[in-house]
Amino acid sequence: MREAQQQAWEMQGRMRAQGRGGVRVRTFEPGDSARVAAIAAAAWQPVYDGYLAAMGRDMFAFYHAGWQERKAGEIARFCARENAAVWVAEAAVGAEGERGAGTGAGAAGEGGSRRGPEVAGFICCLLDAERRSGVICNNAVDPAFQRQGIGRLLNAYVLERMRERGIRFVSVSTGGGDDAHAPARKAYERAGFVVQIPQTTMFLPL
Repeated sequence: MREAQQQAWEMQGRMRAQGRGGVRVRTFEPGDSARVAAIAAAAWQPVYDGYLAAMGRDMFAFYHAGWQERKAGEIARFCARENAAVWVAEAAVGAEGERGAGTGAGAAGEGGSRRGPEVAGFICCLLDAERRSGVICNNAVDPAFQRQGIGRLLNAYVLERMRERGIRFVSVSTGGGDDAHAPARKAYERAGFVVQIPQTTMFLPL
């Protein structure tokens, strides 16, 4: 059911989400799992570096040791949910050095030959058809492909698919106040998210 829903959404939006610079959005496939996990680990690294600086080594290790594996498992479980929809952005990959080192997948072949496309980002969302509400969940762009409009394209694509499904309200959550989450906050503001309810998580070592 979830696969059929995603395919329907992709067909509805194919003509309106052509992307830019050789980027296209398509439905997540099981074969994308390893690449998506690698993108998540690379994109969230600055966030967890900030947690480490703020919390110190002992508290960070208690709460966040092995976060890369947990993040990969979280995304994999999400993709299996019936009410989940997941898309990836594919970008053309040119000769070696054209778009940076990335996370290592899909690098140019021997002699700098052209390869691609490569999954450059992903976005997950949840839908509640009865309440006509949606939630944008885990999403990221490979650092090597950032600042090229891919995150903006993914947000626009998902919001358009939600409009087509009659969704009335959409929410997204991200860190507030810290520098590591600033790009995410700015991206959501550009996408049109204007109502904000700040939330703070506090810790006490005993």
